[in-house]
Amino acid sequence: MVDRPKISARRSAAEVQSSGWQQRAAALVETCAVFVLAHVSFRAFKQFTLLGKREGEVGLNYSTGIGLVLFAVGAILLGRRQFASYGLTARTWRRDVSVGLLGGLLLAGGAALLVTLTPLSPADFRRPDLVATLLGGAAALTGGAGHVLVGFVLLWVVKRDRYLPNRLLVGLGVILLVGFLGLPVVLASAWDRQPLLALAAVGWLFACAGFGEEIFFRGYLQSRVNEAFGRPWRVFGVECGIGLIVSSLLFGVIHVLNTVNYFAGEFEFAWWLGVTNVFAGFSFGLVREKTGNVVAGGVAHGLYDVLVQIPRILATAS
Repeated sequence: MVDRPKISARRSAAEVQSSGWQQRAAALVETCAVFVLAHVSFRAFKQFTLLGKREGEVGLNYSTGIGLVLFAVGAILLGRRQFASYGLTARTWRRDVSVGLLGGLLLAGGAALLVTLTPLSPADFRRPDLVATLLGGAAALTGGAGHVLVGFVLLWVVKRDRYLPNRLLVGLGVILLVGFLGLPVVLASAWDRQPLLALAAVGWLFACAGFGEEIFFRGYLQSRVNEAFGRPWRVFGVECGIGLIVSSLLFGVIHVLNTVNYFAGEFEFAWWLGVTNVFAGFSFGLVREKTGNVVAGGVAHGLYDVLVQIPRILATAS
């Protein structure tokens, strides 16, 4: 009789530990399954539908971002989870827009500097998914390191609260953001290109590539894994965990697959692009953990994509 409570307690502890591992395994299986389903779905849409094929012909890619957002939101709703706990909240948008604007400009400036040191021609940027592959490992690692460096700068800015959310600063930040996003449209008009097509390109790059990927990878994936594994680590004062690693790796994988079309039997992997984006995912993931949402990362990511692809936007808008 004396030992029964101890045996019961030991069994209870074992059951709790087993339940914990089951929850962690379930989180990993769920996130990987949602990732695979999302990728197959938008690849199938682009391969087998007239709308998807037409989208590719005009150089747009709305379907990928929309698909990622739909799968992320669907997984959150099916799990009866709170959107705010998954980073889908704009509670601190005033600060986050300014932080994201700074991040996007720093990333674009670094990319411009890197390009000036390489032998690439403007024509190469018509295939942006292959740029990192063309540049090679050293440039890919340099670009990845640049992403991490910018991420640390943004963490420092948020920590110091250097960008105060007053009306004047918020208004200036929004004006600058709109101005930079409108730059490709202005250039297209000035160079007798098609400004509406340039505007459509800006839309998918900022909203779908930028915010779409942030909602899926830093919003859903990272948060779901953190929910099961917790955030036991501290990186530069930021609480994080396995979710940061998983989301960063899968973010790299999806970019490795940018040049793969398994439905058409095309298996050209963009390895160096994947390496660069693992570091980029790590940087955006830290910013998501620090700010508590995906707004700053979405603004930085989207603005960066727009600015670095201005040559491609103008080429496709001709």
